[in-house]
Amino acid sequence: MSQGYAWQSTARRLCLYRNARHVRTPGIPGGRGPQVRHRGDAQAAGNKEVYVSTPAPGLLEPETPFFCSWSGGKDCCLAFQLSVEAGARPAALFTVMDETGARSHSHGLSLASLQVQADALGLPLVVRNASWAAYEDAFLDGLAEIRAMGIVDGVFGDMTVEGHPEWVAHRTWVERVALTAGVKVHLPLWDMGGEAVLVSQLQHHIHAVIVATRDAAVSQAFLGRTLDETCIDELRAAGCDPTGEGGELHTVVTGMPLFAFAPRVTVGAVTAHEGCHFVEVRLERP
Repeated sequence: MSQGYAWQSTARRLCLYRNARHVRTPGIPGGRGPQVRHRGDAQAAGNKEVYVSTPAPGLLEPETPFFCSWSGGKDCCLAFQLSVEAGARPAALFTVMDETGARSHSHGLSLASLQVQADALGLPLVVRNASWAAYEDAFLDGLAEIRAMGIVDGVFGDMTVEGHPEWVAHRTWVERVALTAGVKVHLPLWDMGGEAVLVSQLQHHIHAVIVATRDAAVSQAFLGRTLDETCIDELRAAGCDPTGEGGELHTVVTGMPLFAFAPRVTVGAVTAHEGCHFVEVRLERP
């Protein structure tokens, strides 16, 4: 195993096989990964529909190097944590910023804060900038860089939550783009269910702060709150799904067991944009 990654010394102290009473082994029934063929094969065959996905496994085999699709929020962090606990080896994080490079899509996080998270994990952060219209091309370009690093397995924090069928379409998009790039998709949270994901995040001591709220779904008064049991109960009482899978809210993770250091957290101003409110939460090295 490569030396020097910040997550490794912590991972050795963790149980590498999770207690089944905490979280059942997630994943997609069927188990085997996608049948990957390269772009050149499709062109040679003259077939626009060469890439056909089969069910992706949830967790990777031990020692498998992987990248994590990284928003900086609670779900990708849990997917990362579970993959490391299963014995897989993280090798990179991948994020797409807006076209200016100033903020991440949806979460509105600064590149500096995302870089602090990557530094805390001791991993390189692969970054692309793109508008929503150019997002897919940027994603493919980033995956090409990751493949050039010798990494062909990717971990994503997508999950199915009752009442949010749009995530099935998003999974289809992820698989299609990943297969085009020759990357295998792993979805550790997919079959867990929203309640189990929230419980697992709390049990794994993943500390997340709410940084974005959608006005039609939840009050901006929740901005800056830590997503703990009290906050989750209050969100439910307010009629909001605390998983945020309908776009009700987004979070930034300020601490998790695999961080080598605790980032310094600064909460700044609240801004409004296109029916949402955002609070500036900056992460800095201590």
